[in-house]
Amino acid sequence: MLFIKRVKVVVKDESVSIGNVGRRLAIEYIAKLKTPALVSVSSMDRFEIFFQGKLISQQVLSTDPNYWRIYDFDFVTGRPFSLAEFNAKAQVIVISRSLAEYFFGSTQVVGKMIKLRSQEFRVLGVVENPPYTSSNCFAQAWVPSSLIEVPSETAGSGNWSGECYVTLLPNTQADKQKVIEDVNDLMRKLNIRLASKKTTVTLAGPDDALTLYVRGYQDEEQFKGITQFYLKWTAFILLFLLLPSVNLMSLNITRIRERSTEIAVRKAFGASRGVLIKQLLIENIILTIMGGIVGLSMAYGVLKIFSYQLFNVSPDMGDVDIAVSVNFSAFILTLMVCFIFGIFSGILPALKMSKLNPAEVLKGGSK
Repeated sequence: MLFIKRVKVVVKDESVSIGNVGRRLAIEYIAKLKTPALVSVSSMDRFEIFFQGKLISQQVLSTDPNYWRIYDFDFVTGRPFSLAEFNAKAQVIVISRSLAEYFFGSTQVVGKMIKLRSQEFRVLGVVENPPYTSSNCFAQAWVPSSLIEVPSETAGSGNWSGECYVTLLPNTQADKQKVIEDVNDLMRKLNIRLASKKTTVTLAGPDDALTLYVRGYQDEEQFKGITQFYLKWTAFILLFLLLPSVNLMSLNITRIRERSTEIAVRKAFGASRGVLIKQLLIENIILTIMGGIVGLSMAYGVLKIFSYQLFNVSPDMGDVDIAVSVNFSAFILTLMVCFIFGIFSGILPALKMSKLNPAEVLKGGSK
């Protein structure tokens, strides 16, 4: 998938606006591209939802039928709104399991009515609670975005920047670059048309999920690519690990010196220098990997216990599902770093102690 979430609008080289994508730009221009298999335009807002004396302020996502085809929601009961209902601007709504249970005490609520900003909406379906950490999917209710008017051509910069984000699903993985090129071509033609108004519109993207995260609010001029991000953080991590590596090296020297008699005896009985280095290195690697596993386990426990505080979930959001799971790629990568860390911090002490003179050590001499 590809995402467009931010846009920069410059008017007469004086006014600069940076924000989400404007509704007119998203619907009248980007959503009409033919290259992607599916294009969905969505926007998030916070509404007061009312039913039988119960009032709760929740996140409501306004979207289109393509949204349900792009994202994989698990419907407990009912269905999403159809294209016909979307085009007819029907006041229908899909709600989460937690919202259904809060208002009705049950998930069997299809056909019932709830109020959203003083307007009656008919419940079409109930979905399992989406994880709070999924920024594109998390909401407690979903309504047709056709209920929101598209700004007119005279709305100025309001046409281009606004509250929307766009999800584009290419036909195949190989079509991603073609989609990006078509979006860039679309914006080039749009800016030619806007030149008479001295207005320039620049999209940040389309990006995949990782690039979108790395980019943040940087525009095309500021964003130097994901490779620079990797280089910067690799250098930072290596620098960050340098000090503990030196400390662990010192601890290893002290620990191995305490075993100098054992090492001397093994050398006296014919243990080669290579065998001793191998033994000391393996011991150090095992210790560092065990430390990495303990550290990862503690981090997982802290995330599970304090997830609401860490992700800044407010009490009025109700029963929010925060999916904290193990990313096995990151887990393996961390263990690989521990492995390298164990070699780096153990090689010098092992080399030094393998040079011990067993006769001197056994006589009580220098260690």
